[in-house]
Amino acid sequence: LSGYDMSLEQMKKDTYGAHQTMKLDLSDTAKSLLSATGIDFTNLKTIEIALDSSMNKDKIGYKAALMSEDEQLIAANVIMDGKAGDMYIQIPEFSESYIRIPSDQLSESSDSSDVSKSIKTMTDLGDKMPSRKEINEITDLCIDTALNDLTNIKEEKDANVSAEGIDEKTTNYVITLNQKDAQKCVKDVAGKLKDNKTLKDVITRFDEEAYTSFTESVDDLTSDSDSDTSENAAALRMTVSINDSDTIIGRNIEALDDDGNVTVGLSYYIPSDKNKFGFNFTINNKSEKIAEVKGTGNIKSDVLNADLSVVSDKAVEALGNSDKGNELAKIKIEDYDYSKSDKAKSSGKFTVSASNIMPQIN
Repeated sequence: LSGYDMSLEQMKKDTYGAHQTMKLDLSDTAKSLLSATGIDFTNLKTIEIALDSSMNKDKIGYKAALMSEDEQLIAANVIMDGKAGDMYIQIPEFSESYIRIPSDQLSESSDSSDVSKSIKTMTDLGDKMPSRKEINEITDLCIDTALNDLTNIKEEKDANVSAEGIDEKTTNYVITLNQKDAQKCVKDVAGKLKDNKTLKDVITRFDEEAYTSFTESVDDLTSDSDSDTSENAAALRMTVSINDSDTIIGRNIEALDDDGNVTVGLSYYIPSDKNKFGFNFTINNKSEKIAEVKGTGNIKSDVLNADLSVVSDKAVEALGNSDKGNELAKIKIEDYDYSKSDKAKSSGKFTVSASNIMPQIN
């Protein structure tokens, strides 16, 4: 949550700045699609979109640029004046001058103080948002209360997690909640939250009436009878896989019907062997696999590289291209550096490419 802390502190200030870029490698299919607009894109290899925004007291500025091969194709600059309510627009490829649009021409409801109000709203919101300490306290309260209600826990020692040929020894904990236990857990958590002073402070910072509505809803929930719920009807089963370093490297969550049969399941596994890791994320409907993301990668000095595949027999069947395999897309992650993630900073290259089973544009 350190990144959240930085964002929160930034919201409390009357100055703000952000820079975002997105780079696309154009395939022949993409060029054909873009050229259908009447503009020839056949000679372009990449397109990069750069977005900049800034806020300073009573002014907000935006810049958007479309680039290719480090050459700017076209850009637009927009400045909103909070005092006068006017907007200024410039397209540098056409003119160095800005076009002024008076506030009374922007819209019938335009207010000369709209921008100033927006900035004030942002800073006020920063003052009202919960701190990291408050979030941790509320989260810990929910987790501790829920764990105290979990009585049906089975430990499986000497288990194993496997993904794409990489195995890792684990201890698994299988947690099963029947519907009656689940209802009790929800009621207990809600009751603890109602009595929690920190949550009360967070909600009332936004709206006093909202807290009153919250407590009334909790009272209604905790007073509801659950006598008709069967103790034998299982509602949820979760298997948590923990390695020798006490790190969770897998979860399998399954919803069960009254007979204990799986109705829907979701799982992910990330076993590792030294710097290498395997990855598998799967969504199941009953015994049928709906979609899967799988692949391998490595991590060295907080820099991640990985090659992943998105596969789905169901989607391929719907596309009518089942004779070409079941891979929908490839995801390539290159040099993703998360060493400064605690400061809300990261960098890397993500490439997503459609497989040959996707519809082609001629």
